[in-house]
Amino acid sequence: DSKARIRRYLEEHQPPFRVLYDEKGVGARAYDVPTTSYIVVVDRSGKVVYTGSGGDQDLVQAVRKAIGGT
Repeated sequence: DSKARIRRYLEEHQPPFRVLYDEKGVGARAYDVPTTSYIVVVDRSGKVVYTGSGGDQDLVQAVRKAIGGT
């Protein structure tokens, strides 16, 4: 997606998490991302606690794991 489209989405939905735009593909290479719309959840210590893609993901559980919840 373009930066403008992502910016519009973020303004409209205001998600409670940081969104990074990987313009040069640095993160994609670092995490060996296999597809677009790939989600990586990282905890406060920098440990990857979840990766996934597609529409059938339990992101609430992934974020809970990242913040130390149940």
